[in-house]
Amino acid sequence: MTLRAREDDDGRRLDRILRKALPSMPLSALHRLLRRGLVLVDGRPGRGRDRIPAGARITVPESAGAGRPRPSPFIPGPGENPGTRDPAAPWPAAPWPAAPRPAAPWSAGRDLPDILWEGAGLLVVNKAPGLAVHGGGPRGPAPGGEDTLEQGVRRYLAGRLPPSLSFTPGPLHRLDKPTSGIVVFSTTLAGARYFSALLREGKIRKRYLGILEGSLTKAAVWEEELYRAGGEQKTRVAGPPGKRPPGPDRGRRARTRVSPIARAAKDGAFYTLAEIGIDTGRTHQIRAQAAHHGHPLAGDRKYGGGPFPGRRGPGGFFLHAAELEIPGAPGDPPAQGLFFRAPPPEAFSSAVRELFGL
Repeated sequence: MTLRAREDDDGRRLDRILRKALPSMPLSALHRLLRRGLVLVDGRPGRGRDRIPAGARITVPESAGAGRPRPSPFIPGPGENPGTRDPAAPWPAAPWPAAPRPAAPWSAGRDLPDILWEGAGLLVVNKAPGLAVHGGGPRGPAPGGEDTLEQGVRRYLAGRLPPSLSFTPGPLHRLDKPTSGIVVFSTTLAGARYFSALLREGKIRKRYLGILEGSLTKAAVWEEELYRAGGEQKTRVAGPPGKRPPGPDRGRRARTRVSPIARAAKDGAFYTLAEIGIDTGRTHQIRAQAAHHGHPLAGDRKYGGGPFPGRRGPGGFFLHAAELEIPGAPGDPPAQGLFFRAPPPEAFSSAVRELFGL
């Protein structure tokens, strides 16, 4: 069989392209074909580490048990309409105006995600609380399993992107299941590489809204080293040298900026509505650092928070990824200063009205 490398396969290793394009082929069989020189690239034997250009013809023996190549149900999306702003300008002084439009309700397996913006190889989505970002298989959840945001995005993109042997749209960062707000997906390999590079360089700005326990009276910067306590599935603050956990994960720096917006008292307890900015992206960073500094998210029982006052229905905490800023986006010329704001879900807005009178 002959496969044709596409634009989003350009520059990828041959073995990785084949693993994505031929998922039914055992890995051992794939490497055996490569070692024997039976996989041809434009008529010449290819090596697993070879970088494949777009347009290359990859020939795999029909008798190799590879099965059919993975179909790609994607074609280009609608035109771009970015929320651009001057990157040198400060962030808006009044950060939480009324939502320009309500978030679309999520109904597992049927509704499509709430799209904030699409373009430059990226798809910006407002995630509903209680929805996992990823999990399950590419064609949907396992029998009896739950739907995910990733599967909803793939439904939205189905039949709208150019074919690719090895690239599949996916989330470029994560939010916890109870957390709502902005998640960015890739729709092209170039978009994925660009956004991921900015994340590594610390150039993506994120801002959250959260309801904390206690009365936070002034802005603060929380800076610690965090580590994952694997058996507990929790993130903890690393102690001083000599009292840190054993193993390879000895702590990674985390920096969080927190500013109070409003404070309230209810049933003898104090609460703070806070704006939270993160300069790093560690797992459970906000939850772990807030708890460490004596202000756990209200309702976050895993990190020591008490029950949220007066909350009806399922428990949990309120944390919303409200704003995200990208210094630019790939293109010629590149787009500058992409800025996104996601309206909070109604449950969050209702909690803020009831507790803080806002």
